[in-house]
Amino acid sequence: MRRILKNEDGAVTVIVAAFLAVMFGMMALSVDRGSWLSEKRKYQNAVDAGALTAATELIKNGASEEEARNEVISAMNKNNITVDPSVDEVTITRDGGNVTVTLTKDADNYFGTALNGKAKQTITVSATAGTEQKIKKNHKTKIDLPINAAIEAGRDFTWAGSANGPVVTGDIMTGGALTITSPVTMNGSISADGDLTVKPNGVMTINGSLLSGGSTYVTTPVTVNGNIESKKDLRWNTNGGKVQGSTSANGETFLGAVGIGGSVNSKGKITFNESGVSIGGDVRSNTATAINGGAAVQVDGTFYQKGDLFDYQKQNAKTSSGAAANFVDDTGTSEVGTVVHKDYEWRWDKLYSVKGNALTITQDLYNAYVQEKCDGLSWKAHINYSNGNIEFQEGADFQGFFDFCHKKAGVDTSLPSYVPGSITVNMGGVTVPYNGCLIVENDITMNSQVRMKGSGACLMSMNGNVTVGNWGEGTELDGTIVVMNREKKLQLNNGGKIHGGVICHGEITMNGTWTIDASDNWKSAIPTIDNEESKSTVITNIRLIR
Repeated sequence: MRRILKNEDGAVTVIVAAFLAVMFGMMALSVDRGSWLSEKRKYQNAVDAGALTAATELIKNGASEEEARNEVISAMNKNNITVDPSVDEVTITRDGGNVTVTLTKDADNYFGTALNGKAKQTITVSATAGTEQKIKKNHKTKIDLPINAAIEAGRDFTWAGSANGPVVTGDIMTGGALTITSPVTMNGSISADGDLTVKPNGVMTINGSLLSGGSTYVTTPVTVNGNIESKKDLRWNTNGGKVQGSTSANGETFLGAVGIGGSVNSKGKITFNESGVSIGGDVRSNTATAINGGAAVQVDGTFYQKGDLFDYQKQNAKTSSGAAANFVDDTGTSEVGTVVHKDYEWRWDKLYSVKGNALTITQDLYNAYVQEKCDGLSWKAHINYSNGNIEFQEGADFQGFFDFCHKKAGVDTSLPSYVPGSITVNMGGVTVPYNGCLIVENDITMNSQVRMKGSGACLMSMNGNVTVGNWGEGTELDGTIVVMNREKKLQLNNGGKIHGGVICHGEITMNGTWTIDASDNWKSAIPTIDNEESKSTVITNIRLIR
């Protein structure tokens, strides 16, 4: 009996075997659990990316649920896992500004299968992303025009052309010399700080005055239904034409065969050189008057004489009734007044503030347009964007591009668009419609016929040149062209219609038949910043919440 009791070898074997089974089971579970945790971390990273993608697509981009689901699965698959929608469960739920993505996916069992008979372990992870929002202040625009000019040039202005038909309603003002050869009908006055030269290749009517801070030269017949005031000389070097009002000059006055309804006043010498001159008022010079041989002058006012005239010269001066003109020795009488010219004043610096309230067209907005509207293929857009410069090629959707950028950024489409580089339109001979205001940092080149309606200052360059009308005479602008930099130029080619103004701090060159209407109802063409503001909620960022 004692020998049997002392024999424990079999019991120890059983105990050891049981212990080893438990130990190996625990080790198997530890290995599988470590694998599950590793997989869960990968799943969680993928779901985080999926939640950010879901919030971006559903809230910021306005995608459909199916579109968002496809983007979410694609985003998760880029994070070191494989999501199979036919096997794995992916749910997307939205609660206001938050979106939650949940992934249920199996992970492999390595040793656990022998213990519980299961080859897979189900893992569920989720993540929620939401939007950061801010209140954007949208400034309204209003009108604040100090002048009512149709064309303003801070430096020289030249308008060349030979076709009849152009009409300008409003004044022309320039801080430099002004030369017009286009036979325009001018419903306003023309003012130049430098020399003013009028030599149209056809019939020209000016329903206003000619005002010059230099000399005034008329070399082909025109009709001026106003006055002529010249800070230096006045030279009517042509036979024909008329001035409804009076002429005044601080220098000399030289008159060909012209009809003047008012008086002729000159601090310098007055010279009549042709027959057929008619003066409805007085003739007065502070220096001398000369009637060249063969010239005949009709004077219905008084001829105030300084300097000697021969009798035959006096005989050639008569009234409209044929009577002898009335000559008075003007020695010792008051002198002719001095012409004072009001120099051009640049008043548009306030327009710099408009840029700060415009939507900047960025590379990201362009990329989004290509991705969403052109299947990610830039050539389909027919728009090139590089370093802030934009080129529109034939087939591009000019209006659609800018509208998309506004909507993508969450701002009203009525706000101006700001291009940080240059803009070039090479869309051929097609008509390019656009309703909006374009503010461009550098050059604007319109090589197509553009139609801009209700657009405010429809084309504004801050520091570049502007060229419009390179394709025929079909350009129509319901707004204003503005060139802000004094060292830059505005070039208008071929012809077109502008219901608004042309404002350039530098030089302006125009060619062709342009009709420009700056009557009072165009004043909506200049946007300035009002104190009134509207507010809109703009999504600025998508972030993980949990």
